[in-house]
Amino acid sequence: MTAFVNMYKLKGERLYLEKAMTLADMVTRVQNPETGMIPTFWMGNNCAYGYENFWINCLLHTANGMMSLADFIKEQGMEQD
Repeated sequence: MTAFVNMYKLKGERLYLEKAMTLADMVTRVQNPETGMIPTFWMGNNCAYGYENFWINCLLHTANGMMSLADFIKEQGMEQD
């Protein structure tokens, strides 16, 4: 997401912003609705029970990217209803 937002800032081509927003949308689709956790598929098991496919660094980076994207969209006055 952040790479596409940076490309949009650099090039000004709407396609890059659309790609960032599409990736953010997909994150919300795979996110666990009860816990909010986002799976990281390259990790099969964690040492803590119930945390399969979870790596905290990836979750935090993704959440930060989504928040940055939301802030950017708001700054640009592009909010959608």
